[in-house]
Parts: sequence; C-alpha cells; structure tokens
Amino acid sequence: MVETKRAKTTDAMEDVPAAWRNKDLASVMLWYYWDKESKRQGPFYPGQMRQWFVAGFFPQDQRIAPSFKGEVPRHSVRLDQLFTRDTAADTAFLAHNDVALWPTAQAQPGPDDDVDEDDDKLVMHSRPPSRPQWLEDSIQRQKAGIKRKMIYGPVERENYN
Repeated sequence: MVETKRAKTTDAMEDVPAAWRNKDLASVMLWYYWDKESKRQGPFYPGQMRQWFVAGFFPQDQRIAPSFKGEVPRHSVRLDQLFTRDTAADTAFLAHNDVALWPTAQAQPGPDDDVDEDDDKLVMHSRPPSRPQWLEDSIQRQKAGIKRKMIYGPVERENYN
C-alpha cells in the first residue's frame, strides 16, 4: 500500500504545521514558494508547480507552502518534508479532479491554440493574447515620447459672493 498524497509522519514532519499534517495534499488549491531572497512567491496553481517541479526548477530543500482554501500561508516547509524522495516524482503537486490545475484562461485549449498529439501527450502551443487597440495606441504614444495633452480648457466659474 502506497500513501501517495498525504504528508508522511516522520521526524522530518516535526517542522510541518499541525494544520497540514493530516490533510490531503491533492486538495490544495494554490501553492506558494520562497525564493533565494526568502520572499514569498505566489499563488501558483498545482499544474504550474508540477510543471516547474518536473522540469527540475525546485531542489529538494525548496521552501513551499500549500493554500487549501485560498489563504496566504505564513509558514513554509522544505519540499522533501511534504514529498519524500521516493514518491515525489509521482505525487508532488498532483491535484484532485475538482481542483483547478491551471488558471481559467489556460485550462482548456482555445480556438487559436494548435494542439498536437504525440505519444498520447497533449501539447498546447498558445499564441500570445492580443492587446486591445487602445492599449496598443497608448504604448505606441509612450514609445514615441508623445505626452497626452489636456483636451479641456480652464474651467470658468461664476462668483457666487
């Protein structure tokens, strides 16, 4: 029997907050991590964290924290305290079906996405979202050094004294 998604109760678990110890890590809605400057980064969806983990961006001593209901965690633990070396590849940052893996805009391929099926893997190639025309115009004005001019003249007021 393999415990896949529950935090293990070992000596390493002594530093894990009591509120996390018996919770199902697959029910985590969002994840946070602490960068090299000890600044909290996040929130990130489980799919994002899983992708970065599989790509090798997180070392075993990476400080992470789960957010079960959208709360911002105050404490963090080492990645290897929640996911052991033996099971991390199979269980790290996996989520139940009712938990969003990606932000809503990335959850499903859109009509502008090219989808390739290769070796039963779904690979999405998203085109960058287009900006609204007013934003493009504003960016062009800023690049050209054109400052916005006041279109209204001075306000004339009557003397009510």
